[in-house]
Amino acid sequence: MRIAAHLGFAFVALLIATACNQPAGPAPAPTTSSSGASLAPASSAATFGAPITSKDTVLLADLSRDPSRWQGQTIVLSGTVADVCPNMGCWMVIEDGGQRSRVRMHGHAFFVPRDSKGKKARVQGQVTASGAAAMPHDCKHDKQEGDHKECEKDKQGEIPFDATGVELM
Repeated sequence: MRIAAHLGFAFVALLIATACNQPAGPAPAPTTSSSGASLAPASSAATFGAPITSKDTVLLADLSRDPSRWQGQTIVLSGTVADVCPNMGCWMVIEDGGQRSRVRMHGHAFFVPRDSKGKKARVQGQVTASGAAAMPHDCKHDKQEGDHKECEKDKQGEIPFDATGVELM
């Protein structure tokens, strides 16, 4: 019986050792945004929602100059998570180079971890109309969460964004 247990343990240890020895390919040289956030997807990124399919990233600085230019287009933004919905993770604010975007998870179909603050993020989706009137459902939800100030934040320079996919690194 002991021999079988030792053989089983040795077999499991061998499997673990060989599984960990995967050859590493050359790492692509990532580009960075003005805050140092990587614009290339990370292989260790946690994904939420739909996969991010675009390799191109629009800088928040470019988006903030003329948000209407990007409305109706599916784009990718990147930045550092500055704030997250404390109840469900149904929204977050990303920041890059002093510019901010309030990212809402499309239709509450997925959520991000509530402890995501400080992580690098890539989000794919669309710019939405600005202001509380543009997202009455979300404002109602924010008030139900007890945060009556959330609807006003869109008026303070945060570009509203409806994300279909998120990567956190």
